[in-house]
Amino acid sequence: MKPKARRTLRHGYAAPVVLLPPNLQTVGPLPFAGQDFAKLDAWLAEEGWPDERMDVATLEGYLVALLAWPIELSPGAWLPPLWGVRGWKVAAKIATPETYDRFIALVIGFLQELERRLTTSPRRRTFVLAHDAPIVSARYFAGSAWATGFMTALYHN
Repeated sequence: MKPKARRTLRHGYAAPVVLLPPNLQTVGPLPFAGQDFAKLDAWLAEEGWPDERMDVATLEGYLVALLAWPIELSPGAWLPPLWGVRGWKVAAKIATPETYDRFIALVIGFLQELERRLTTSPRRRTFVLAHDAPIVSARYFAGSAWATGFMTALYHN
């Protein structure tokens, strides 16, 4: 008798999809504007995320800390806290290749825009700290959530 794995592939079952973390060194520049911030915020406010997922204010603080803290990030180690899981697992909300790629592109675009804002002269405030847009995903005061995200990054890294 043939091994079960061979049998299932031979009978037309698809192999499981493996979603890999992005390599930040090879990702080119991604555009990110106010409407992208609103889109990411709305997505994080939707039902279906793990309870521990970050809202957009926490996410911004987290990403700013990763930019400011002088550490090297291993690919993907910084992602699971965003969607509220431990280890390299992807939240069911974004577990298809299409939704995962869209989410990752928004997050990396956000990271790149924050870096641009922090390194230009004169510096521009971040979306949350400049109060550029209303926040729908925040579960409490946005400034406090931002600080929580910043401290979370420092603690984990």
